[in-house]
Amino acid sequence: MYSIMNKLGQKKFFSFSLLLSILLCLIVITGFSQEQNREKEKQPEVAKASTPSNTQPSKKEATEVKTNSPPDEKTVQYIQHLLKRKYAPPLSLFESIRLTENVRELINPGVTIFKGPRKEKSLTLMNLIIDYVKLTDDRASSLLFYRWYYIGRHRVISEQIQEEKFTPRPLIKNVSAISFNAERADVHIHFMKVIDLKGNTTSFKIDKWILKNLPRKEVCFLYFPTTIKEIVLDYSTRPNTWARLRVFAGVTDRPEYAKAGLYYLASAKKEIENSTFDKADKHLVKAKDYLIKFNRQLRLD
Repeated sequence: MYSIMNKLGQKKFFSFSLLLSILLCLIVITGFSQEQNREKEKQPEVAKASTPSNTQPSKKEATEVKTNSPPDEKTVQYIQHLLKRKYAPPLSLFESIRLTENVRELINPGVTIFKGPRKEKSLTLMNLIIDYVKLTDDRASSLLFYRWYYIGRHRVISEQIQEEKFTPRPLIKNVSAISFNAERADVHIHFMKVIDLKGNTTSFKIDKWILKNLPRKEVCFLYFPTTIKEIVLDYSTRPNTWARLRVFAGVTDRPEYAKAGLYYLASAKKEIENSTFDKADKHLVKAKDYLIKFNRQLRLD
């Protein structure tokens, strides 16, 4: 009896083991097939991603196409609008900054039509901007922030134009302005050249009379702070007299944003006159940046 029961138990155990093995095999086979299906589903996506598209350009290619492509119709229509628009003198630096943006639109280097009219309109706008920035800069005088250093003096003995050189000893760094003082008689300054340590020369047409006995009455501002190596002046005096001209250098720790802005505005205007609109646009970008800084400076004062 015991042996019979033992055999029956072994048989049941064997059957149970067989069923468990079959079940485990089915689970493994099912998981493997599901994994294969997932891989098959992913393969088209990978192939699609790895295959270069002939219709969708890359970001770099899209940028290049956009840069080299002709201007769209909206750009041309906007330039037409700017050409027809009437402009009044700006009443604030903010309006001046907006006008520089209008000029940049007008001289868009990618647009070849309207060349004559947009050049004339742009020059008109440039004169309005420059006049207002000069006026605002004069009203917000920065002379109170200057320290003045004596450079030298020369006698002016003729009504004929003579040239003299003034050399600072020792060198004066970060000079932003030159001022003049006349003694005994008036002195007419015609022209000035400022030479820095690198030999770069900046020229100024002054054409002003320096009246005698007025302390540093006339000031010529430089566009950027400069370490001056030499100043060359062309000047004369009134007939039958002689005078003495003193020259001073001005240094300030207050940034002269307006002077720098005017420099780039003048450079842009010159390029527009020469119809080199791409160069003018680069100058206008810098001018706008300095005008924004000048506007912030005035608001903080």
